Amino acid sequence: MTTVIWICGGILTLAAAGSVYRIFRGPTLLDRVLATDVLLAIVMAALCVDMVARDSYKFVTLLVVLAMIGFVGSVTVARYADNSPSGEKKLKPSRLQARNPNRTQPAGWVDPERLEQAEAQAEPEHRVERPQNSAGVDGSDPDNFDPSTAEGNEGPEPAKDN
Repeated sequence: MTTVIWICGGILTLAAAGSVYRIFRGPTLLDRVLATDVLLAIVMAALCVDMVARDSYKFVTLLVVLAMIGFVGSVTVARYADNSPSGEKKLKPSRLQARNPNRTQPAGWVDPERLEQAEAQAEPEHRVERPQNSAGVDGSDPDNFDPSTAEGNEGPEPAKDN
């Protein structure tokens, strides 16, 4: 068992050295953030190896806290970071992005004004009639709906004995 722990320690040490190298050498901010996240995972793995070696569970809470810190930190930096170095060539936007660069709506969203314009231009037999008030199909007010007086809703049929 001691040999396995020493082998795990050696592998984790080599991985930590590679991660520290990438932190100092990384060409972009996101490379450094990723290396920091990997280093945090290596520290967590070392804590796990230590818990196995000592046969204890006293670092489990610390592992959970470190995992949360690593996740939140990585997501936060990735959200607000720009991965392009100052001299790097930028990609051209796609045709869709070039046509509408400020689009903030989801892909299936339909602009109500454009929908009304299209309906107004449609031929009379293809127009869709929309109610102008909030009343239901039968003219009743949906805010004051009473299910006991609804038509066709008399309740469950009584059970018949055979």
